[in-house]
Amino acid sequence: MADKFTYGPLIFVTQGMDEDEGNYYWNGSPPVGYDSDGIPIDKNGFQCLDISCPLHPGYTSEETKYNNITQCDLPTVNSYRKWFDDNFLIVSDSQIKKYIFKSWVNNNKGSNTYFKLLSEYKNVDEIIGAIWQDEMTS
Repeated sequence: MADKFTYGPLIFVTQGMDEDEGNYYWNGSPPVGYDSDGIPIDKNGFQCLDISCPLHPGYTSEETKYNNITQCDLPTVNSYRKWFDDNFLIVSDSQIKKYIFKSWVNNNKGSNTYFKLLSEYKNVDEIIGAIWQDEMTS
């Protein structure tokens, strides 16, 4: 049985795996371990996840929209969806919103806005609902 390498919802298809065991095909050298960010790396220490993947910690979206709740521009759901669609991965809008929020949290821990959200809302689902409330009313 082959080692399984994952990153978030991605399960890297590697040699020796049945095709239906994974969902992400990396066209570079196969992963053999993980780096300090938890991203699979190859035998040369190179990441097996392109920076154009919205799940990559260094990803920067070209399509953003200002959000009053986070007080900054956030990537749009459609900008994330395009990458998942291009890689034949099925993901819901709800999942995408959680990935966007997780990315925002990772970049804003310790900020006043982060602490304000923690004090004003009971849980992550409430925060996400508030961030994308305009979608629910339009």
